[in-house]
Amino acid sequence: METYTYSYKTELFRYPIFDEYFGGMSLCCFDIETLGLSPSRSPMILAGFLDVDSEGNAVNTQYYLDTPEGEAELLRKTVEKLNSVDMIITYNGKSFDIPYVLKRYSMIHGSVPEIRPFNLDLYQMVRYGSSLKDVLSGMSQKHIERYMGVADERDDEISGAESIQLYQAAFYETDPVVRRSIVDKILLHNSDDVAQLYRILPVIRQCDLHKALMMKGYPVSRHGLTNVLIPDRLTITQNRLVSGRLRITGTYPGEPFSYVSFPSIDRPFDAEFRTDGTFEISLPVERRSGALISDLREFLPDFEDFSDYGGYVNGYLILKENGEPNCREINALARKIVQIV
Repeated sequence: METYTYSYKTELFRYPIFDEYFGGMSLCCFDIETLGLSPSRSPMILAGFLDVDSEGNAVNTQYYLDTPEGEAELLRKTVEKLNSVDMIITYNGKSFDIPYVLKRYSMIHGSVPEIRPFNLDLYQMVRYGSSLKDVLSGMSQKHIERYMGVADERDDEISGAESIQLYQAAFYETDPVVRRSIVDKILLHNSDDVAQLYRILPVIRQCDLHKALMMKGYPVSRHGLTNVLIPDRLTITQNRLVSGRLRITGTYPGEPFSYVSFPSIDRPFDAEFRTDGTFEISLPVERRSGALISDLREFLPDFEDFSDYGGYVNGYLILKENGEPNCREINALARKIVQIV
């Protein structure tokens, strides 16, 4: 396995709603190259990462498979790198990149690795949180790049299919100069993919991010809280209002454990953390005048922290009104409940 790294300065993306969910988290744009679409038959040949810090300093790191026997190290290093950040940004990574890594790793190493960071999949945000799917001719990353006006930022001139052909040519090339030229084209294609991922991140300004994250999940930090059983970083996978309750489901990292909390006066909700790494919390809500509300005064001593939310009224939080969920309020309440379990 060969490692390539270079640094540059990029324009920092800032957006208040993005910061509301992800502020202070370290992030990494991630993309892989493979020799096919089936992880059962085709090796992963390249993993690319773009780390961007709060000052706009960008570091591009690439792990390149130069020999077949190096794939075990490439996969191990990929998982280590992903677990070194709080959040991964991908484009269709939940359906392709991450499952591909997990499958190849389990085939070669004999165990399924834990990839802990939250995956902000821009494809899912755009598809489920915006109307762009009804406007654009396609939903590929390059379609979004053209829509966002950053397509000309690319320097590479090859497709993913062409990178496969080039990789095979490089593998059998005996002239080191020619091989170097071919490998550089493959690396450029991948580095542009991850660089463009960060450049199209502003597309979420055109998404109903609160709604998309209510459906697809978001990370929650519990750092510094006292319950030693429950990890300090969880992921809410979905929030739903159903049968007079707010149901919060999610996953947690680390060692599996079983934990059940029953409703009490101070905590009028039940919580279950399961040995399969999932959890569910259920909070009763009230129906008044056709709206669904939560009486924050019953269990939150700091309930006035919600006073800046549009759905807050005198200690109550309106979660649904006129048939429509107040997604920001639901997500904020779910985050608070997860923090106090």
